[in-house]
Amino acid sequence: MKRIALGVVLCCIVGSLDAEVTIKKPTTTGASTFAIIVDAATYRTIGDAVDAYRTSVEQDGLPSYIVIDDWKNPEQVKQVITELYGKKPGLEGFALVGDIPIPMIRDAQHMTTAFKLAPEAAWIRSSVPSDRFYDDLELKFTFVKQDSVRKLYFYYSLDAESPQRVDRDMYSGRIKAPVEGEKKYALLKKYFERLVKEKKEHRVLDNALVFTGHGYHSESLSSWEGNSFAMREMFPSLYQPGGKIQNLNYASDHEMKAVLLQKLQNPDLDLAIFHAHGAVDAQLIVGEPPTFMMDHNIQAIKRFVRSKLRTAKRHKKSTDAELSHFADDYKIPREWFADAFTDSVTIADSVDDEKQDIHPADIDGIAPQPYFVMFDECFNGSFHELDYMAGKYVFGNGRTVAAAGNSVNILQDIWSTELIGLYGYGVRIGSWHRFRTALETHIIGDPTFRFTSRSTTDIQSLLSTKRRDNAVWRKMLTEQDVTLRALAVTMVFENEGKAFDKELLSIFEADPSFNVRMSALKCLAALRSASFEKALAAGIDDPYEFIRRMSVMWMGEIGKSEFAPAILKAAMTDPSERVRYGAHNAMDKIGLDVMAESLQGTVGTVADGSQKTAFLSSFKRSLAYSRSRVDSDLIPLSLSDTLSVKARVSTIRTFRLYNYRKAIPALVNIATNMKNNPRVRTAAIEAMGWYSFSSRRDEFIDACRVVIADASHAPEVKSEALKTINRLTGGANDPVTP
Repeated sequence: MKRIALGVVLCCIVGSLDAEVTIKKPTTTGASTFAIIVDAATYRTIGDAVDAYRTSVEQDGLPSYIVIDDWKNPEQVKQVITELYGKKPGLEGFALVGDIPIPMIRDAQHMTTAFKLAPEAAWIRSSVPSDRFYDDLELKFTFVKQDSVRKLYFYYSLDAESPQRVDRDMYSGRIKAPVEGEKKYALLKKYFERLVKEKKEHRVLDNALVFTGHGYHSESLSSWEGNSFAMREMFPSLYQPGGKIQNLNYASDHEMKAVLLQKLQNPDLDLAIFHAHGAVDAQLIVGEPPTFMMDHNIQAIKRFVRSKLRTAKRHKKSTDAELSHFADDYKIPREWFADAFTDSVTIADSVDDEKQDIHPADIDGIAPQPYFVMFDECFNGSFHELDYMAGKYVFGNGRTVAAAGNSVNILQDIWSTELIGLYGYGVRIGSWHRFRTALETHIIGDPTFRFTSRSTTDIQSLLSTKRRDNAVWRKMLTEQDVTLRALAVTMVFENEGKAFDKELLSIFEADPSFNVRMSALKCLAALRSASFEKALAAGIDDPYEFIRRMSVMWMGEIGKSEFAPAILKAAMTDPSERVRYGAHNAMDKIGLDVMAESLQGTVGTVADGSQKTAFLSSFKRSLAYSRSRVDSDLIPLSLSDTLSVKARVSTIRTFRLYNYRKAIPALVNIATNMKNNPRVRTAAIEAMGWYSFSSRRDEFIDACRVVIADASHAPEVKSEALKTINRLTGGANDPVTP
């Protein structure tokens, strides 16, 4: 159980909003509490609407504070949250309403799913807007600066001595309109009035829409199929008479954008889930739709090359050079480029592009009906920006009251629907979201929103007040319902940790549910135990595509040569392109030389077929490329004392994503050799921290301890060494996205 230091004193004075924090205490009592934290200007303008929101939350059984101040920095906000969390009863969550300071987190990319932008880039781009600053009280940060232009932005660096994993104490939500000026108050007021009305309704989740956009899982039908089966386990009532779920794929209609906009206005729709690519102000829905007609393919190529010419011109590059590249390298007729800058063609192409994606103006023109929308997309939850997509839905003309979105880019197809069946059990959206640990993921809108439960068991109450009552969760391990069993696995592991290891393996080996097996495997991955490795041996042949894909990925991360035969077999036989691709990545990490040693003994166990033939023909090329890239390029360049510091650092950072086993000795050498520039050594030590599953991670820990023990090492090098030790001993922030 987490232990939080509560050494703060809070002023609870109802007085001048400009002088001190004003706290309006709950008007009801209960087993836990909630806080509505609002800036003074917003409360002065729409205080009645905020009060009405508090009343609606309390009517749902959750006593709520209203906390008002002219907030100067995030530390003031966190101080209040920490104090309220330490009271009895404590906070289970909070909402940040209006202009609440935005922590911009740096030096913590390992706590994101995919964000890897070089810290030398503009700070506004290379930092992660994150409310984990507020809802995980154990994380420690050092204030760096306030943004000189965007005054709500406060930059913080994650401390080396801080935990290096997110373990949220509460859930949180951002209620921030996607506009500036006086308009934001009108939108907030309108939102609260609508929210209060909707919270009084009986909201049974019996109609859902799940959309998968182009490129989401590399067009793998095996992955799409597995996700659909997993959803059916979590929401069985949607697949029975009286329920409805639509699983849409971008390729199912050439006018998919129009189809989605129409379906989003269905008054019976309760939940919408978007699995797609995204931007701050766009949902990237369709791309070029697949076609079997030659003319359509030709037109698609023409539009593509015309766009490349326009991009070159916009960036003031040579359009002639771009034209020659496509014409010569791809044998594309030059006449296909002829009208690239003709006004009528440019307009027509723009219209075609507009049909592919959903933009803010599209949402302004409709009334989205789902109460809750999950944006499993990059940037759609960028609450620090204007016109961010999640905000357009939540503060729009429909009845959407909450959304889950991401403030930066994310790794996709990584079990975004984990425990999503809790929606059907009357669990507050925030309580479900608390299981999400990434820096970038946020609830936009009211985090207390929930659907009506389909069960007499009050799961929300158990999550609010019985998290540490292990007897409750152990009893639930035998439930028939998949959602409850999966939740029980997660909660018992949260309480027992290593003591649950053997039982987790038994659950993984025997449970009939995709979701429960994956829950058990994720918990085993967090332990990184012998049982985990045993589970991977079975998981690589599991019926659930996602388990097979994760198993082969983790085998590569661990890096043991004993996994070679199973990985090779998966690369030659698995029906999923995603699994086969993962097997190739795993081979690269373990080392293709090691794979070559196992190939002869494995190939005879695999029946002849096209996948086997294709693999064997490509293996020699891959082996040669690997030797060239890793042995002759990356490792020598990272060790070179004649290469510039900038170039060496850039090369070393490659090992953050590509955890090549061959690179381990080189990284140790660079880290411990004081002749190297401190920036180079720091980069090597940081790269070590990404080897969280490696069977040889103790070599990195030992090297870091050597660095820390020697007073002559530069302070920044020693600090990074401490951070890496904490990362490697604590494990990945989320085992599914190491």
